[in-house]
Amino acid sequence: MWYRSKQVNTSPSRRAFTLIELLVVIAIIAILAAILFPVFAQAREKARQTACLSNMKQIGTAAIMYVQDYDELFSPIRVADTTGPNGEPDAIITWRNVIQPYIKNLQVFACPSNPNARPTGPGTAGTGWNDLTTLNGEGWQWEPQHEMPISYNFNSCASTWIPVNDIPLGTSWGDAIGQTAASDAELARPAETIMVAETTRGDSDVNPQWMWDCHTAYAPGCSDGYNGNGEFTHLKWPGPGGISNWIFFDGHVKAKKWSQTILPNDQNNWQTTDRTPGQTIFEDPNGTCQDVPGQPYWKPPYPGLNPGVY
Repeated sequence: MWYRSKQVNTSPSRRAFTLIELLVVIAIIAILAAILFPVFAQAREKARQTACLSNMKQIGTAAIMYVQDYDELFSPIRVADTTGPNGEPDAIITWRNVIQPYIKNLQVFACPSNPNARPTGPGTAGTGWNDLTTLNGEGWQWEPQHEMPISYNFNSCASTWIPVNDIPLGTSWGDAIGQTAASDAELARPAETIMVAETTRGDSDVNPQWMWDCHTAYAPGCSDGYNGNGEFTHLKWPGPGGISNWIFFDGHVKAKKWSQTILPNDQNNWQTTDRTPGQTIFEDPNGTCQDVPGQPYWKPPYPGLNPGVY
């Protein structure tokens, strides 16, 4: 008589994860995420910084091409304060409009890291020199699409910020005048002097006094409607520190902490004239960065800051 043998399941039995094991796995994933997410964020910001640096290199090259075509003179910061092509009041022709034909791409003036870089639409007439309601910088009236990205401003220590056709009027504004346009021949150290800085402000100019007066977004009193001094930085982790890109007057671009551009005083990167070893007073007669009655410029004591952070 034949008997059918009983089949025995020899495969190992399956066991579900315990609650403790699941919690351990979740904890490990959370720890890895906490470690890796900031790294990913830094990598993304580093890529944006590289894009901004590329933009600024093109801007620097365009500015040098303009100088070669116009008797070694850089464009005035504000060429004219006039009526726009469509009747817009206070339509400023800026240095950006002037060098735009050498670039032929308006988006070069937008840094991906800048929160104000992308206009939300065409500028609106009657809003003044710039239009912060649509995130358009000065000069938007003169571009075909009526837009001007906000990201880069010209050093007003090198030439006056006052529109050239307003200079007689500007003498009553209480600010220093200086020269109407920076001259390549007059620059004492073009490879060490800043031409253009990154900024969130809708203006056309920038100078170190803004940074002294309000050097971080966390400083008291930083509420002038322009996000403090307007300076923004890349790679801020883990705190308020970080670096910015800067175009120098010879056209090259370099990344530095902004405090390194002004400290120590006798090695600053804003002054267009020769620096004096050990100087503690900053005064540049070529632009806004000079003394006028009742408005001393950049004299000690300076605001406290930590150069290792800012």
